[in-house]
Amino acid sequence: MLHTWKVREDDLSPALSQGQREDGQAAALPQGERENGIIRWEDEGGSPPEAIPVRRAEARINGFLEDYSYVIEGLLALYQVEFDPRWYQAAQDLADTMITHFRAPGGGFYDTSDDHEGLIVRPRDIQDNATPSGNAMAATALLKLAGLAVEPRYVELGKEALAGVQQFLGQYPLGFGQWLVALDLSLIHISEPTRPY
Repeated sequence: MLHTWKVREDDLSPALSQGQREDGQAAALPQGERENGIIRWEDEGGSPPEAIPVRRAEARINGFLEDYSYVIEGLLALYQVEFDPRWYQAAQDLADTMITHFRAPGGGFYDTSDDHEGLIVRPRDIQDNATPSGNAMAATALLKLAGLAVEPRYVELGKEALAGVQQFLGQYPLGFGQWLVALDLSLIHISEPTRPY
């Protein structure tokens, strides 16, 4: 699913889910549920979801790291609204797929999956721009998931990603805003997490 364009422009599922939780507007959540139902349907095969153009034409490329991390964030937002275990499980499944196909040696993630079309170099963008980088969102999503999950490996992976950019956070905070959110999450002491459902 080409999440970075479709969700930000069309769905905004994390924002709508947050609005549902705080304002109690019943109209916000069904849109997020509907979009995330499509995401799960596309991911049933166990392989990375492919990019889905907005008009539901046939997929042409694999999803990018941004796509995965934003969808995980949206699924966790839906879980926080409804406490429905299917949203948590979907987020965990997608996170595991993201780790399998995007993880870079030494920490962090590549922007493209290991089965993406052949590139000379696999890109690995770490700096936030007008929107957060896929790496910053992946670290944030993993650390949020770690707050709910039984497996501490999500904390380790989030902190590994943070280690690669920590030197820049104090010097260039405007270029690493989402990373600062991830850093804040990493400082929360998680002791004996329990399964959220």
